[in-house]
Amino acid sequence: MPQLLSSLPVGAKVKDLNTKYYGKPIIFQVIDKNHPGYPANSVTLLTEKIITLKAFDAREPSNPKADRQNYGNNRYAHSNIRQWLNKDTSPWYAAQHGYDAPPNNSNVWSNYNEYEAEAGFLSNFSAELKAKILLTTLTVAKNTVTDGGGSETVQDKVFL
Repeated sequence: MPQLLSSLPVGAKVKDLNTKYYGKPIIFQVIDKNHPGYPANSVTLLTEKIITLKAFDAREPSNPKADRQNYGNNRYAHSNIRQWLNKDTSPWYAAQHGYDAPPNNSNVWSNYNEYEAEAGFLSNFSAELKAKILLTTLTVAKNTVTDGGGSETVQDKVFL
């Protein structure tokens, strides 16, 4: 009989044999329970190891801001990685603003590790585990130079 996540201590490892990335089960670690600001009775999991390396956001060639042309958007709410983490479809990418660009070969650093053609991260999760992931409201900082500073909230199931 499977154990409830809520019965596991912080530090325990969790593996769902039907939740895989690159064909290998993802091993998670319980890192907190009932974290302040997270949903009631929640258990926070983190992958035990780094499982992939992806660009936070693709460069935006048509953006009038030079840094975003060359390095992508550092605003978490608009990031490619946020969208990819929370989608279970293919294709997963949809422009988040007028200058947004997909993380394809020509828009990632040195043409390295594009992921536009990869299915969304949640497509790797078993239906059972995916159904148990809670929507969490997060407060994220905004860049003071280009986005006016302060913060904004986003709602995600999977996040950095």
